[in-house]
Amino acid sequence: MPVTISQPLPEQLAVGGQMKSTLGLSQAHQLVLSQHLGELQSLDSQQLFEQTLADLQRFYTIKPETVIHDLHPDYHSTIIANQQSIQKKTIQHHHAHILSCMAEHDLQAPLLGFAWDGTGLGLDKNLWGGECLLVNKQSFQRYAHFRYFPLVGGDKAAQEPRRSALGLLYEIYQQQLFEHKSDLLADFSVQELKLLQHSLNKRLNTVNTSSVGRLFDGVSSLLGLCDINSYEGQAAMLLEQLARTSSTEQSYAFTLIGKQALEINWQPMVIEILADLVSLDKKTIAAKFHNTLADIMLSLAKQAQQQNIVLSGGCFQNAFLTEKCSVKLENAGFTVYTHEKIPPNDGGIALGQLYSAILD
Repeated sequence: MPVTISQPLPEQLAVGGQMKSTLGLSQAHQLVLSQHLGELQSLDSQQLFEQTLADLQRFYTIKPETVIHDLHPDYHSTIIANQQSIQKKTIQHHHAHILSCMAEHDLQAPLLGFAWDGTGLGLDKNLWGGECLLVNKQSFQRYAHFRYFPLVGGDKAAQEPRRSALGLLYEIYQQQLFEHKSDLLADFSVQELKLLQHSLNKRLNTVNTSSVGRLFDGVSSLLGLCDINSYEGQAAMLLEQLARTSSTEQSYAFTLIGKQALEINWQPMVIEILADLVSLDKKTIAAKFHNTLADIMLSLAKQAQQQNIVLSGGCFQNAFLTEKCSVKLENAGFTVYTHEKIPPNDGGIALGQLYSAILD
């Protein structure tokens, strides 16, 4: 079913992202998404993507003026978009997430959006994923983001939550982490640690991320729930499942640093989690972690002073997190919008790309 909006848009194509791929097109008041196409790593899925792109245009008999794609130059969707002989337009990944939820609810700017997910290329070439965006009528301002930490191996860190845990610990303790034989590093062999230490010290095959998805992974690994995923999102799902078994309303400390693009400093929280591991049950730690994320969101919302709050990104597939955040915000008087018709993950990126035309 199409998403119907009040403002008519020109005929456009949107090619989405790389994961959970969908395509989209706009015709007047209607935004149409394709079926789920999956990840675009394999040749088969790439061929399906290109066939669907042709089928949609033929079926809806449109002659698009513009094709809209992600900022990441290596996404297959971006490569195909750049091969089209029409005008190209780039929309940053997390901006598209917020716009996708705005499209669902036919919302207008200004508003405050929280885009929390696994990864997406940021304007500064780092991997974003813990973003608070102030969306205005022209574009967006990065109002706040989680503190960066290093990921060794880039994409491999998404399969190995222990690498996220290592990145968090290294960001706090730097070289001292390896000078003391910590039980926290017991998940790695001596040879692995030697290579990872060298990579971190020399910044080899290492990227910075602000991702809440990787933060979930890191905390899950620190709690001993999951060091290497057997399936996508396993570490975060186990952490959510555990948190649901606790009724605590307690949370951890955090700080907000700076004035422009506030940095959400997770270090006090991680240090307190490490201390709790000695004396507190893991279900309470997991719940306190979720509660802290909701506290962070409320604190930022109060500072930004926007009535309407939008939640989007793969982390909001976590129903426990979404409920915690929504209730806390609504109790404070904010109006909260979440996804109802399309997924909060990258399956909604194409919809957000299309809806960006209301900002033009």
